[in-house]
Amino acid sequence: VLNKMPEFTKGLDLKGCKVFLDCAVCKKSKSKATAIPKHATRLSSRIFELVHVDIVGPFAPSFGGRKYFLTIVDNHSRFGYVYLLKDKSDTFQTFKDFATLVYNQHGINIARIQSDRGGEFMSQQFQDWMRKKGIKHQTSEPYTPA
Repeated sequence: VLNKMPEFTKGLDLKGCKVFLDCAVCKKSKSKATAIPKHATRLSSRIFELVHVDIVGPFAPSFGGRKYFLTIVDNHSRFGYVYLLKDKSDTFQTFKDFATLVYNQHGINIARIQSDRGGEFMSQQFQDWMRKKGIKHQTSEPYTPA
């Protein structure tokens, strides 16, 4: 996502920016990453049946003080969403807002999420909310593509 950011930003010239492409966090995380399959498997038959979620960061704070990205990718459409967060603790409310947006715009409830067992997704508060909403939580191995 970060490597393609210069390609998708309008009004900001990020082509020469090395902050996104050469950071210590990226290097460290890449050292543990496994090969990504050339053709990702679709594990869903409709939009928002399964969404992959992850937190990326910390980065140097933005002008608004945001240090993290919450990434959400719909497994069926491969459409991605990125939310900027000040703290990891903002993940729960941001995801709840996203689920409301999905329902209001598409009339669909998210059926399953897949995460890498990050603490922000494993909290009791998040687990209780998912249970109440009927959202199943599945996990992948840490440091592997969701």
